[in-house]
Amino acid sequence: MLTLALLASRVGTAMAFLAQITFTASVWQTYDQKIWRHMDKPLKMATLNDIFGAQSSMMSYLNVDFLKTFPLGYFMGLFAW
Repeated sequence: MLTLALLASRVGTAMAFLAQITFTASVWQTYDQKIWRHMDKPLKMATLNDIFGAQSSMMSYLNVDFLKTFPLGYFMGLFAW
């Protein structure tokens, strides 16, 4: 039988998880919008690949050209990871 403290702990954990997922989704949505607004200059193919792959791979952040050409997106992505 669950005590009130244990039940509150589980509800709190579930709410924290939902808050984190919602926050992360909103940051990635903003990141996607910033990518398309940033596409006014020519980029190297590797940099473009890393910009679009930043949501699924931390290795994308090792590209220095990514940091130089899209610094806001670089730090937004690191913050969301």
